[in-house]
Amino acid sequence: MFVGEDSHLRITLEGQTYRGQLAEEITHGLHGLAPVGGNLFLKALPDANADGIDDFQIIYPNGDRQVLYYFGLVTE
Repeated sequence: MFVGEDSHLRITLEGQTYRGQLAEEITHGLHGLAPVGGNLFLKALPDANADGIDDFQIIYPNGDRQVLYYFGLVTE
């Protein structure tokens, strides 16, 4: 994972690079809703920023949650 010149996150998986941006707001963890095993978890989320592309919710090991606005594949 790295941050590009446009301040968007970039994650490369299996040879493809995906671009997105973290929402500023973090919802603090709710007891019992943290991922099992201390892993980070991504959950599909309907379009949260009205750009026509579905997004993701990141659930951190402590149960905190943050929206990841998904912008699509990098084609550069």
